[in-house]
Amino acid sequence: MPCASRSALLTLASSNFAKSQLQLILYRRGRIDVDSTASYQEIVGFGAAFTDSATINFYKLPKEAQDFVIDAYFGPDGIGYTIGRIPMGSCDFSVEQYNYDDVPGDYSMEHFDNNIEYDQKQRVPMIKEALKRQPNLKLFMSPWSPPAWMKYPTKDKDGVYRQSMIESSYPQGLLDDPRVKHAWALYFSKFISAYKALGVDMWGVTIQNEPENPGPWEACVYNASSTGAFLRDHLGPVLREDHPELQIMAYDHNKDHMVAWTQILMHDPATAKYLDGMAFHWYYGGMDRGLDGSYGWGNVEEAGALLLPHGKFMLSSESCHCPFVDHTLDGSWARAEHLAHDVLADLEAGAGGWVDWNIFLDYDGGPNHAGNLCDVPIYANEDHSGAVVGPMYHFMGHVSRFVPPGSRRIASHARGAYGAGTLGSRASGVLRGFEASLAPCDGSVRQRWALLPDGRVQLVDQLTEYFQYWKPVCLGSAPDVWTRVVTIVACDEPTAGVFSRADSGALRLDADAVNAALADAALLPLENSSAEQCLALLEPGARSGRGAGVTLGGCGRGAQRFDVGSADAKGGAPFTAADARGQCLTAGWPWFTASAFETPRGDTVVVVLNEAEEPVEFDIVFQPQGRALAAAIPAHSIQTYVL
Repeated sequence: MPCASRSALLTLASSNFAKSQLQLILYRRGRIDVDSTASYQEIVGFGAAFTDSATINFYKLPKEAQDFVIDAYFGPDGIGYTIGRIPMGSCDFSVEQYNYDDVPGDYSMEHFDNNIEYDQKQRVPMIKEALKRQPNLKLFMSPWSPPAWMKYPTKDKDGVYRQSMIESSYPQGLLDDPRVKHAWALYFSKFISAYKALGVDMWGVTIQNEPENPGPWEACVYNASSTGAFLRDHLGPVLREDHPELQIMAYDHNKDHMVAWTQILMHDPATAKYLDGMAFHWYYGGMDRGLDGSYGWGNVEEAGALLLPHGKFMLSSESCHCPFVDHTLDGSWARAEHLAHDVLADLEAGAGGWVDWNIFLDYDGGPNHAGNLCDVPIYANEDHSGAVVGPMYHFMGHVSRFVPPGSRRIASHARGAYGAGTLGSRASGVLRGFEASLAPCDGSVRQRWALLPDGRVQLVDQLTEYFQYWKPVCLGSAPDVWTRVVTIVACDEPTAGVFSRADSGALRLDADAVNAALADAALLPLENSSAEQCLALLEPGARSGRGAGVTLGGCGRGAQRFDVGSADAKGGAPFTAADARGQCLTAGWPWFTASAFETPRGDTVVVVLNEAEEPVEFDIVFQPQGRALAAAIPAHSIQTYVL
């Protein structure tokens, strides 16, 4: 059964637009191949975090509205959340700073607040409301900072070094003292025991939220080696002794360094035996929030190759759109599409679930003591008399409601079909930092390129006609250092690649031209730029139609050869991979994507997402049965099929 959740207003707008564009695609059909004989990771669930900000806003609501919020997430008619994250102590989404043992030198944790009085005020009651609806709720906790007395001092605004929960020294935040490290491990155990005494059991724990982030809120920096040593020598032994059922997850930070951390933690068997999984976030880093959830899926897949064969899992443990709550229909819908894409891409890369950040916030996206307000699927109206359900809630529900814990991802491959006249839009706009990929050829403007006379490879995106501030973008001249994928840059930047077509059909980087541009801009030259380099396919990267990463490699047999199609009126043409049938050079990811799952009761679930301005007609072909289903999805829509 298809299930599409859209607001009435947007349904009308999409339907009208679809009618005007339908003649462009009558001769084209997309296709989704689903193969239930190829089964992958188990799904552990979906959910969000019970932050202090969430509970404060929740208990400002009248009781009827409180019940509505809890039912919407956890009730039988809700979207099926089965995971909850709990900050251990204060975090940025708190209104005050606190911990559970502020007595310096209390290495045995004799003064630990075993009653966790702060949490009993609102957090525990809200969690118990969720447990009434979802008794199998998996709860995991994450620390932002130890008590100040356990940390190295940092410089405050007056230039004085003080111990503080806010910010962290670098490269290590936790004091290098075995007594402190053991006390911090005991702190974890006592927190878990305190919740258990109140009838709230923990399923898991992450070792540190964002261990590479030194602030500007509660923080504690680790590197992979110090995390491994703390897990091996202190936290692992304590938790296995006191709470052997607990799932221990490491990292809990962005996708860029996920592979390196996984390699280090898995290398030492004495550490790896305590590690059950790796958690990760969707943030890009820095302050360009438009890139969040737009990169790094190849890193997740590569980390999964080190973890999944050993019975370990991966969990997307925090994601959210910032800044503020977007109350506009167009903006909130775009954010919902982006959220859904990241959920599906993470699952395709091997993640076992996806956990949103705050479960509930106020009308502005707070409160937050650091001022970084964020969006949320359900938020309070301005006077807290009720709750507002946004599009992100419905898009999330297309996955979380129909893919319960215990489901398994099965093989799927999606190819869209768009007309050559697709107009630029918020969906087609490509930002600097997007990854270049090879994805199924679909006729979209994300796959139409022009090799300019000066050698730059420009994406022909009509969006620049309508928004003058949106600069034309080109292929970059070097892979990202951590993802190893060539990124998209502004065409007028020195880092824009200068390419030529080799006789073999490969795109060859003119390193001398790039170095000259970098020198003119007073930037460092490329490393190893004297070696001839061509565009090549990065492995692994055969995810379900989401695009395999494109990197730079040798110009020999490993280089990717391209056939260039006929140019359109804008001068753009598809660059089709000559030795990878039906794959085209793509800016970012394709608009039409899908993921498939088999549930514990034997249903096949197919989630389909279309982020483009055009509708898509397509067939779902099921193997090994050989059945086929004809379907269509409107522009800017998500659908779920349960068969």
